[in-house]
Amino acid sequence: MIMSIKEILQSADAVLFDLDGTLIDSMNHHYGIWKDIVAEYGVFLDKREFFLDEGANINRLMEKYIKIDDLQVITSLLQKKDQAYIESAEFRLMSGARKLLDWLESQGIQLGLVTAASRKRVSVSLPSYFLQKFGAVITGDDTTAGKPDPEPYLLGAELLGVSASKTIVFENAPLGVESGSRAGMITVGLGHTLDRNDLMKSDFFYETFNDLLLDLN
Repeated sequence: MIMSIKEILQSADAVLFDLDGTLIDSMNHHYGIWKDIVAEYGVFLDKREFFLDEGANINRLMEKYIKIDDLQVITSLLQKKDQAYIESAEFRLMSGARKLLDWLESQGIQLGLVTAASRKRVSVSLPSYFLQKFGAVITGDDTTAGKPDPEPYLLGAELLGVSASKTIVFENAPLGVESGSRAGMITVGLGHTLDRNDLMKSDFFYETFNDLLLDLN
């Protein structure tokens, strides 16, 4: 018998969320900042390509976009980008995100955050009341391999003390979906930044959290 998404979530021990583009509406802002930075190297950053690469290790991205593998230069660029984001970003949850988080908490399901963002950006740009909802927060500083490697999501489950098979992943990017799947977790793709075809490897797909909430009622 095929279980519904509601039954799957209610039977889960934990739900792990990606951050940018999944829980918060921030990807267009990230794109704008990175576009300006790589333009200094004579590179045009395609928006769709940037969204498809979301979640990857920053070193790999810089080598891909501007052909730089110098760690000192990459670190400097990341600090420049993070500072620009911190100074200009507004915290905006995706529509329906708050209701879903509240529903999951009401079911006694543990929550975790798994992002490629630096710990500094996470701690400075996200309000404390939001971060307090998550029993584990995994950042890009906590792993050696970024998405699509399963390490980030496996670490999230480990810190929450749950098994991968009882963990659900919410993602808006294909690399994140692959990371969750390789970790042995059920994945839910969200069409916040890309379309269904880009996230076809997810076990479930919803255009928005509001569409998902309809199936929980």
